[in-house]
Amino acid sequence: DAQEEVKIEQRLTAIERRWTQQELTFEQTTSGQSMLLPPDSVLNTLQEALVEIQALRFNPHVLRNSTFSEQVQALLIQLTSTEKLLNTWLLAQHKHSTLHAFFCTKASTAECGELVEVFNEINESWDAMMVKAATTVNVIEACSSNERHRSIDELLIELERVQSQLSSF
Repeated sequence: DAQEEVKIEQRLTAIERRWTQQELTFEQTTSGQSMLLPPDSVLNTLQEALVEIQALRFNPHVLRNSTFSEQVQALLIQLTSTEKLLNTWLLAQHKHSTLHAFFCTKASTAECGELVEVFNEINESWDAMMVKAATTVNVIEACSSNERHRSIDELLIELERVQSQLSSF
């Protein structure tokens, strides 16, 4: 039993160590906006860690040890939350980029005057959030902020609203 507990501690430590080293990468676009590059290696590491955590979650030694159970549960919540945020962030970024390209055209300004103003407000909020995000590249720090979760969720809703209103033109 003691050897099994040591192995579990080592596995948990290894997962946590991998996460403290993961970083997001940002790039400046030609228009000067910060853009999150698709974090494929982060998402792959995330998936591997989730599989490992799920396996540990049902390990009899973990189930009998409240400290291990709490560690596993905390990691599971953190990893699941990180995965959700990264996927939402990438979806919102895609929608933002598409709408940004559309609203940069003269035709859109002429046809969708009111929506251009709405999008410009969203764009300012997006830019501010991305500039701030680019200063926090560590995945854990970047994805554990409740403010970041809220900002991305709210911006995605606003972007979807603008996209929906565009379909009526």
